Amino acid sequence: MLSRQDLDKIIDKMVKQYGDIETALLNLIADYLKKGDIDSVDEIYQWQAEHTANADELAATAAFIAQHFQNSNLKDTKAMLEANGQQISDEINAELSNLTSKHVKTQSSEIIHNNVTTVSQEIKTGMMNLINRNVPSNALADIYKNITNQCVTDVVNGGKTLERAIDDNIYQQVAKGIPTGLVNRRGAVLSLEGYSRLCIQTAVNRTFEDIRMNAMSEYGVTLGLYSMHIASRKACAPIQHQVVNLVPPGSPDYNDKYDSIYNHGYGEPGGARGKQFMPLEKTL
Repeated sequence: MLSRQDLDKIIDKMVKQYGDIETALLNLIADYLKKGDIDSVDEIYQWQAEHTANADELAATAAFIAQHFQNSNLKDTKAMLEANGQQISDEINAELSNLTSKHVKTQSSEIIHNNVTTVSQEIKTGMMNLINRNVPSNALADIYKNITNQCVTDVVNGGKTLERAIDDNIYQQVAKGIPTGLVNRRGAVLSLEGYSRLCIQTAVNRTFEDIRMNAMSEYGVTLGLYSMHIASRKACAPIQHQVVNLVPPGSPDYNDKYDSIYNHGYGEPGGARGKQFMPLEKTL
C-alpha cells in the first residue's frame, strides 16, 4: 500500500524535474555571460553593452528550452499521477470491499483527470514568464540583465575579476532560483522549483484524498479513524486518533456520537484533510 513516505518520494521525483529546468536555464545564463573577457577594467562597459544586446537571443533560447522541458515534464507528471492514482484507487477499493463485504465499482478516472488538468494548468501559469520570448516579459532575460549590471558594479567598485563576479552572481541566483512572479500566502515570491513543489504536492494529496473519500462514500462508509501525526494542522489537532463522521451534521447518515470532519474545516484551505482517514464500518 502506498504510504505517506511513498507519496513524498513521488512528489520529490516530479519536483526534481522542475529543479532541472532551473539548472539548465541558469547554466545558459552562465554560458552567455562567459562569452568574451576583458583585459582591463576600462573594457567592462563595452562588455556590458555587448552582453545586454544578447538579451533577445537569450530570451528566445530560454523560451525554447523551457517549452521543451515543460512539455516533457507535464507528460511525466500526468503519467505518475495516473499510475499512482489508480494504485491508490485499487488499494482503497480492496480495503473497503474486505471491510464491508461489498463489491462496488468506484470511478476514479474522472478524479485523476481533473487533478491532472488542474496541476498542468497551474504549472503552465508558473512557467509562462519563461516561455514568453518578449524580453521585457521573460524572467530569464531579466535575470541575465540584472546579473550583467551587477557584474559591472562588482568589477568597477568591488575590485573583482570579471570571472569571479560572474561566478558569484550565478551562485547567488542558484540559491534564489528562478522567480515565477507568483507569491505564497506570506507574500514571498516563489521560485519555479518551489512553486512546482507546491502545485505537485497539492495535486498528489488532493488526488489521494478525493479518491479515498469518493470510494468511502460509494461503499457507504461514513465513519473514519483520524490518524495521529506530528506537527498537525491546527484544524486536525482536536480529532487526531478519534473516530469522526465523514459526512456533515444534518446528513441522514450522521452519527451524533462522533464529531464530524466538516466541523474542522474539511474542504477548506487549512482545514482537516481526507487523506488522514482510515475507514471504519458504518455500524461502529
